[in-house]
Amino acid sequence: MNSVMSVAAVLTTHNSGSFITAMLESILQQTVLPDELVISDDASTDGTADRVRAFVDANAQRLRGVQVQVLEGTERLGVAGNYGRALRAASAELVAIGDHDDLWEPRHIEVMRDCFMEEPDLQVVASNAIVVDGAGAELGLTIHDYIGITPTERAQLCGSEPYRALVRRPLMTGPTMMVRRRTAVASLPIDEGFFQDEWLAFACAAVGRARLLPDVLTRYRQHASNTLGVAIRGPFGAKVDKIAALTRSRRRANRDGVARAERRLRGLERMGPAVSPRVLAHVRADLAHERWRCALPRLRVARVPAVLGAARAGRYGEFDQGLRDALRDVLAARH
Repeated sequence: MNSVMSVAAVLTTHNSGSFITAMLESILQQTVLPDELVISDDASTDGTADRVRAFVDANAQRLRGVQVQVLEGTERLGVAGNYGRALRAASAELVAIGDHDDLWEPRHIEVMRDCFMEEPDLQVVASNAIVVDGAGAELGLTIHDYIGITPTERAQLCGSEPYRALVRRPLMTGPTMMVRRRTAVASLPIDEGFFQDEWLAFACAAVGRARLLPDVLTRYRQHASNTLGVAIRGPFGAKVDKIAALTRSRRRANRDGVARAERRLRGLERMGPAVSPRVLAHVRADLAHERWRCALPRLRVARVPAVLGAARAGRYGEFDQGLRDALRDVLAARH
C-alpha cells in the first residue's frame, strides 16, 4: 500500500443549525480523523456559523492535529459557489464531501481513503448510504436501491471508462463521495445547471478511474428542508410514475438535455489537457444525440423510423437509459 494520503472533510452550510452539530460529531467519531476540516457557511441567518464555532471551541482537544477553517460571508454564493469556495480552501490530497444534515459512519473516511491509496489512478469513490428520517431512524432503503443502479452501470462505472455511465445519469451522491482535490478544483466553477455532486463525479470520472462501494458509510437524512431528497414510493406508485412519464411532454426536457450537454462539454474543455480527446469526443457525440432528440417531429408516427434507427445503432443505450427513453421519444407529447 502507498504512503498515507491526507484528507480534508468539507462541509457546506446554509441555515443548517438543526443538524450541523450531529454531523460534526460524526466526523469526530471517525476511525481516521481528517487532516483538515473546512466548513463554508453561505450567509446563514439562523446562527449556523456560531454553532460551528462553538462546537470547534468545545472540542479543541479532540480536534488536535486537525486544521480547522470556518469560512463565512455576508452575501449568498449559492450552493455551487459555496462548494467552490470550500474546495479551494482545502489543501489535502483528498476531499471527503459532507452534507450538513447527514451522518458519517465511523469508517467513512478510512475505507474511502484506503481505496485511493490502493489505486493511484482513482479520482472519485462513492459508497452506499442508508436513508434515515429527521430523527435518524432507518427507513428501510439505501441510496443504491433508490437510484436503481444496474449491474451493467456498476460494471461500467468501475471500469476503464466510467464517464460513459455518468453521461447517461448521475449515480454518485455527494455525502457518500471522496474525490481527488486537484481534479475537483480544476473542474471549478460548478455550473448552476448541475448539482454539485453530479458535476464533481463526472469531472473526476472524465480524468481517471471511479469506484462504487457497496458499503453503507453514510446515513442520508430526509427531512422537510432537503434541497434534494429521496421520494419514497410504494411499488405500485413507482410503476404509475414510470408509465405516466412515457407520455408526459418532453419538449422542455429535451431542450434542457441539450443545454446540460453543452454545459458539460464546456466544463470539460475548461479542464484542458487532463481530459483526453476520447472523452471529449464521447461528450460531443452525446450533445449531437441530444440535439437530434430535440429536433424530432411533433407527430408520433413520424418519429418512429428515426427512433428505431437510433435504437438499432445503439445510441439510446450509449447516451440514454435504453428502451425507456426510446419509448418516451415515440410516445411523449411534444408541445
